[in-house]
Amino acid sequence: MSVWVSLLSYALALLGVALAAAYMYMGRKHDHWRRKGVKYLTPLPFVGNLKDIAFVRRNIGVMSHDIYHQHKKEPYVGIFAFDEPMLHIHDLALVRAVLVKDFQFFCDRNFHVSAKADLLASRILFALKGERWKQSRAAITPSFSSGKMKHMYEIVEGRAKFLAETLQKENTGEPITAYDLVARYTTDVIASCAFGIDSGTLRDPRAEFRRKLRMIFDLSPTEALRFLMAFVSPNAVHTFNIKVFKKEVEDYVVGTIRHAIRYREENGVVRNDLLSALVAIVKGSADAGEEADGTKSKIKMDEIDVASHAMAFLGAGFETSATTISYALYELAKNKEIQDKLREEINTTLKENGGSVPYDVMHSMKYMDLVFQETLRKYPPVPFLDRVSNKPYRLPGTNVTLDAGTAVMIPVLGIHRDPEIYPNPMQFIPERFLEENKAKRPSCSHMPFGEGPRTCVGLRFALMQTKLGMIHILKDHSVELPSTTPTEPDFTPKSFLLQPVKHLELLFKKIEA
Repeated sequence: MSVWVSLLSYALALLGVALAAAYMYMGRKHDHWRRKGVKYLTPLPFVGNLKDIAFVRRNIGVMSHDIYHQHKKEPYVGIFAFDEPMLHIHDLALVRAVLVKDFQFFCDRNFHVSAKADLLASRILFALKGERWKQSRAAITPSFSSGKMKHMYEIVEGRAKFLAETLQKENTGEPITAYDLVARYTTDVIASCAFGIDSGTLRDPRAEFRRKLRMIFDLSPTEALRFLMAFVSPNAVHTFNIKVFKKEVEDYVVGTIRHAIRYREENGVVRNDLLSALVAIVKGSADAGEEADGTKSKIKMDEIDVASHAMAFLGAGFETSATTISYALYELAKNKEIQDKLREEINTTLKENGGSVPYDVMHSMKYMDLVFQETLRKYPPVPFLDRVSNKPYRLPGTNVTLDAGTAVMIPVLGIHRDPEIYPNPMQFIPERFLEENKAKRPSCSHMPFGEGPRTCVGLRFALMQTKLGMIHILKDHSVELPSTTPTEPDFTPKSFLLQPVKHLELLFKKIEA
């Protein structure tokens, strides 16, 4: 018995020493901002300032929003993501410096994945760093040019018309979860336009393609924490080999892409889409920008790179666009005058163009654009931006120098809902984005797709599919808010995106001619 008591005492002593050492280490790390003379939020042991994130009790974008509004008079404050110091930036001039003016210091995102545990996630464009990111983006960007969008437009419009038909067929007069319907549409669009795949999700909401993609964002609290750690704790990601994407999803996407490539090769199919561009890079027939001397550089990719970019585009593309459409419909349901004004523009445009909306005409629909800009202001899909310094950086006008490897966070949601920038920020007012009103606001006060060289590569595509979806829903249907739907949504802590805790239900009513 005495032996066991001794062993237990020894084990407890070792545990005590380990905890004490960890606590002292954390204390040293948590002293970082004081030593630099930066005002900071007092951290807790082990979790820093992310207690509610660690316990999956709060959306990370909402946390950033609250820090911004509580400390807005400060140009920035120091926070701690577990043991990692992070600068939370409030001053818009400094935001612009980080994202645009001094981009060479902040070209990388603070998104970390373990290549050992998560090879596919480590190669998505969002995660790539330095020269690899620069070359990959240069190679992918031509797939989203205006010319390519025009080639895809007919496909997207066809899917949008089928969306309206599906709504008419499935509408029973009871509240409909808007997100579920429009996510089937955006999944169909992206699968077809980017990869030539018929996902069948508008025909069948239980289609395997849709079910697998949903697994990227339908996360348990434990899975959500794992995903969020990639944004806030590189040490934990690499120490514990944390995996971001589920293996079942990886295997399905890789298999689907391989099948699509093989089918094209065997049948001589040629398409102007993202998959063809990626395959051309794998085969060494695509350039990726220019070197400093003006010579064309080549980027080497393999099937894993193709699958990685495919999965990132499929996941992010269907999710963010579907969420944006559902938020737009939700706000229109609450604001009938705005809805009627937008429908009038839609019907006038359709009448003037023989029942269709050509690509160039869609971009001239001014009120539609105002509605979407305001939707993206109030509900930015990604409610914060992050960067990490790749070398020491002196904050302009100060004596504070950020060490290489220091992360910064930019509170997009907080800025978008700042009453000093947008009076009455919780009101939905599309006219905020008239040119004369935009000119009164500072740079970097509206960043739904990011800002600077790392702005969203699929911006044109996202706007095209969201606007076409809205056109074909609203031309024949009015949308109303049922009594069971909240007047302002809460946001789920299980996502880094701005998703509602419960997807919003809306009433759709057919407009009789």
